[in-house]
Parts: sequence; C-alpha cells; structure tokens
Amino acid sequence: MELPKPINKKHIDRVEEFSRSTSLTVFEIHRAAAEIIPGYLLANMMSPALWKWRETRPMHDNEGNLRGANRRLKDLQREFHWYTFTNDMSKPGGDYWGLLNFDEEEKRLGKDFIQTIRKDYDETLNYLLELDSESQFGQIVLQDFYKQGYFPRLKNETIEGMNAYQRICPMGKGSGKCVALAMLWASSLAVCSRFPLDQIIIVANKAHLFVFLDDGETVNLFNNAKWYNHTRINNESELAVQAKTVATGSDVMFIYIPGKGMCDIYNGFSEVERDTIENVANRCSEFLGSPLMVGDLDQVEFTVNESSLPDPSLFESREDYQQAVYALADQNPDSSYVHSKYAFRDWRNTEPQVYAYAAMRDYEVGERAKGVTTVEDALQVVDSVDSADSIFGSRDRIALPDETLLFGAGDDRDRALLLFSLIQKSSIETDSLLIGFSDDSSYVCCNNVWIDVLAMKAVEGQPGGLTHMFDHQFSWEPGQLNENAKVSTEVSCYDSYDSIEFSADVTETEELPQFLEEMIHIKVITPQGAEQLLQELKITDVESLRHAALDKKIQRLNGFCTTEEEKILRSIEEMAAGV
Repeated sequence: MELPKPINKKHIDRVEEFSRSTSLTVFEIHRAAAEIIPGYLLANMMSPALWKWRETRPMHDNEGNLRGANRRLKDLQREFHWYTFTNDMSKPGGDYWGLLNFDEEEKRLGKDFIQTIRKDYDETLNYLLELDSESQFGQIVLQDFYKQGYFPRLKNETIEGMNAYQRICPMGKGSGKCVALAMLWASSLAVCSRFPLDQIIIVANKAHLFVFLDDGETVNLFNNAKWYNHTRINNESELAVQAKTVATGSDVMFIYIPGKGMCDIYNGFSEVERDTIENVANRCSEFLGSPLMVGDLDQVEFTVNESSLPDPSLFESREDYQQAVYALADQNPDSSYVHSKYAFRDWRNTEPQVYAYAAMRDYEVGERAKGVTTVEDALQVVDSVDSADSIFGSRDRIALPDETLLFGAGDDRDRALLLFSLIQKSSIETDSLLIGFSDDSSYVCCNNVWIDVLAMKAVEGQPGGLTHMFDHQFSWEPGQLNENAKVSTEVSCYDSYDSIEFSADVTETEELPQFLEEMIHIKVITPQGAEQLLQELKITDVESLRHAALDKKIQRLNGFCTTEEEKILRSIEEMAAGV
C-alpha cells in the first residue's frame, strides 16, 4: 500500500490550525482566540445535550410568553448545580490532561508567542499565589515541572466532555475549568434561556474567563458554576469577594460578544465599535464595584466588521441550527464556523486526519505508548477500556485517545483512533499505518495487516465497505491508494514532542496555486493529485488545467477520482469561465 508523502507546508499548517479547536488547550485558545472562541461556543450551541436542557426546562409560560429574566436564570442555575470546577491535586496543576513543554510548543505555536505567554504566566500565577497561598493555579509556579519548562495542558471540554466526568467524579458531577464553565454558561444562556446574543459578554483576562449578561437594565455575572446578580455580588461572601477579585485583578485579554464580534485587546484589534466596548467595560465595572482592566484602547485598531453568530432562539430544533452553522461553514471555509465542526468533533463533515494529528499531542496515550513494543501490547491497552459507549453518544463524533483512556469509554471509532495513536507513538516499526471506517466497524491497518477493533483481531485483506481512510496527515477515498505499488518509506512526522520534521530524502514542494488549493478544498481532487498536476503536467493556471482535462491527461493521475470526473470537469469549466 503506497502512502503519499507530505505535501507543502500550507497543507500541514491547515491541519495544525483546525487541530487546535479539536484539543482546545490553554495555549491554543490564547494563540487564536478570535477563531477558536466563537467555534467553541458554536460547538456547545449545536450540542444535543444542551438542547435537551431546553426541552426539559421550558422558558415560556402557558400562553407562550417568555418568562422574566430572573425566572429563566433561576431555572438555568439548577443545571449548574450538577457541575464543579475540575481540581484533582494528585495531578499537575489539578488538571487531568498531562503536561505541555514550553520549548516544544514554541515549534508549533511560535517562539515569540510562547515566550510572551510564559512571561505572562509567571506574573499571573505569582499574583494568584499571593492572593491565596493554596490557589490551585498559583501553586503551579512552586512545582518542579514548571521550573523544568512544563505546564499543565488545561484542556477544555464541550458539554459532553464535561458530562463525562460524571464517570470518574466521586460526587457524580460534571466538571470543567473556568473556560469550559464560562462557555457552557454563554451557550446555555442563548440556547436554553433565549437571551439575545448581543446581551451575552464573554471576558477573558490573564487569570480567568467569565461571562456577563447585560439586558440594558440589569447586569449579571456567571463565574465558574455560580450566578451572581446585583445582590449576590455585593453580599460580601467569600465567593463573591473572590469573583470580584479575579475578575478585576489582571489585564483583560479579549471581550467577545457573540451578537457583535471579537475585541482582542491583547493582540490589538477589534471588529466591534469602540463605543460598544467602552460601554461594556463601564457597565461591568459598575456592577463589580471595581474597574475591568481593559488597558489602553488607543492601542487597539478598531476595524468595525460586526458579525453575529446564528441566534439559536430563532430555531425550533437542534438539527436546524446545526444545518445553518454547517451551511455558513461551507460558505466561509476559513472561518470560526469551520472551527466549530472540529470542536464539535464531527469526523464525517471534517477532515478526519485532523483528529489523528491532534491525538499525537495527547499526553497519556504517549505515556502508555512507552510500554508498547508489539501490536498485541497496544490491543491490550485498547481492550482495557471498559465501556463501549461514546462520550458523545454518537458514532458520528470522535473522542481523542486521552479522553477514551480517562473516562474508560469509547465506541469503535474512538478505539480505532486510540489504537492508531498507541502504535504511532510507540517503538513499533511500521511501513504503513492508517485508520479505516466502514458503516459498521472501524479498523487500523499496520504493516498491511488490517485489525478490526470490534473483533480485536486481524482480518484477511482490506475490509469491504470502507468509507473513510486516514492517518495523521492525510485522508483518502477508498480506492485512491495504489494497492499494487511498492510500499513507500515511511516519513516520520513527529519527534517525541510532535514537532514537525521531514526525513532527509523528502523535500518540500513549491506552494500550490490557489485554484488547485480550491479544488482540494471542495474535494474534487486529492492533495496528491494536485501535486502531480503541478509537478508532472506543469499545470500552473486554470486554462492549462482545462486543456489537460479535455485531452484526458489528468485521468491517469493517482489523485484523480474517476467517480467524480463530471464534477471535476464542471469545476474546471466554471473556473475557466471566471465563475
């Protein structure tokens, strides 16, 4: 089985970009908040679990009138009684998801960014430690792992991931850190309580993330799992004082209003009017009794391009809402709408290699892989997962390996990704390794032997009925791989910390022309076929591509899918006509 070699850096960058919304670690959210935060919010607003809240807690009276704001918030608060802040002090930083390495994250997210973030964390964590010597996060600066250049992953979950903690939490509660809890508040305020998106305000400072609701008359604060109205925030309780302190004690990084857009103060740009941001800051500061530290707004470039997410209160069903979001993703291929599909973990409507790529960064599966020397070892780890249920309740969504291991649950899709990751990160030498999905089962191919993860054994030949095949770099339609070709030398894409490396005999090809990138994006030709068009047929513009198609020259390429011939030729004609 011949696996294609890596293509240009733009392809790898695209996989890396969307993988950040899949893993949602603290560094990734800081690195690209303008794309990831709206996508993360949308993933929750598309969740069946959240729409179940909407069904069980009606917000209208018998006459169909929307109940008062206070009544709606009281009903919503009852759901949050079943959530707690994630904190297991037997884990680094109280976090379940292992460690990140600052040096290795520099290779992935940029040296300047990580060095700046590291300096900010030094200041913020010491500030939290000064406030409270027992602070979960303040304690991090005292730990050996931090001094040695490591930091807790602080991965964040959508509602299904938060609910999965019920499987391991002694109190039987869901769990999340400040970002996850804030995003759950924001999404549930819109989906369940029917508050307009322009009244919901998500604020992140260097120490915390929290949500305000401002209906023009009253302001409310949602901090971790607690709701504070004007009375509660001023009752001088320990929790109220703590909420005020953490909200006003460090510089604001961004203010996101789902009905208007993002103001990224940290990176100096805003798509929301300055007057709006100033009014938000003033209203929230007045509510808290202390000013939000928004800094010098003169340093922010206000390029007003306000945009609102689809308002779930205008939709009757979750399915209709998801369809609307996906339609926007199709229309805007580099937008937060696309990021939302990866945060939602919908492998059927995304590029599945992104999930395998993100899995290479999972910490626990890497630790388990150190003890894997044979495929049988890897199968034993997979077989130790007790439950065959998906934490998402659907085979159309996929869990990362560390989630499958932590929660002890995973369907065949999740188990295939776990098995693939264990082998990929182990010492096992492979000349082919990929995942295959059919409608009924999931498989991993290692050294040309296919393993059925439901039966936990090898099968003879390539399984029939495969609909998707992928590894941590590429995905293919079944039949696009040349089964009769000599097995190619495997290209190592990761060192021990998953930074991208290419072996010496592989050189990066020149960047693809935009029209070829577009053809890959709309899936009428594979990345491999696009490379062949450029390298073998010297196709550099649409007109030369049109002539090659008419002369039947492109049909011989491995990346050309004959079942899509009509679609490809139609696309070429449209491009040539300037459509």
